[in-house]
Amino acid sequence: MKRTNKRITLVFYCVVLTAAALVLKLLQIQVWEHDRFEKFSSRQISKQEKAGTPRGFIYDRHKRILAMDVESLSFSAFPGEIKDVKGFSSKLGDCLNMPPAIISQKLNSGKNFVYIKRKFVPDKLLSESPDALKGFTSRMRELKKEGLIVDAEPCRYYPHKNITSQIVGVVGTDGAGLSGVEFMLDKFIKRSRAGDTGSTRRGIRADNYQNRINVSLTIDSTLQHIAAAEMEKIIEK
Repeated sequence: MKRTNKRITLVFYCVVLTAAALVLKLLQIQVWEHDRFEKFSSRQISKQEKAGTPRGFIYDRHKRILAMDVESLSFSAFPGEIKDVKGFSSKLGDCLNMPPAIISQKLNSGKNFVYIKRKFVPDKLLSESPDALKGFTSRMRELKKEGLIVDAEPCRYYPHKNITSQIVGVVGTDGAGLSGVEFMLDKFIKRSRAGDTGSTRRGIRADNYQNRINVSLTIDSTLQHIAAAEMEKIIEK
């Protein structure tokens, strides 16, 4: 009988000690080190890949690119880690051609984590000298030391902007076609099938290139630019 009581007492103390250890661990996570774990969790979320299905190129009749996938940049930060919000906003705004007041507003929003700008493609830098791109990279490196987070994300890029947008169309943030050829051939453009070539209809020719199905249109981007320029002259008159 005494042995049974001792065993029951031993089991009881083991259960109590285990429960106490669990309570202490929960207090550590939820109360004492809540901010550290929350920050760690936010970092993990912010680094998750948001890559959509790769899409093929869209060309004009002379194989000039009308639409393509490029690597864009997304800028975010933990406001609590930024010591000089005004200075930080001024320097980043200069790099992104973005009003510093908007950046400061985001950083002073009271949120633990904020996106400052997403899907940024430095297209002007791509067309300028290598020194301009190096300067941009150098400034980004300095801002990262001050708390800036830079992530690469896939983005749809249209070199001719709105000149061909009525025909080519656009895609949404999820990478799905919303209008024009991007919408009409959405499933086709983002599909990858080895050995499928030569499909043609309504002035659209498709060919498989580097495991992506690309589309060639019968339009001429140069003529589109000329037509747009003439239209602007007529409107100005």
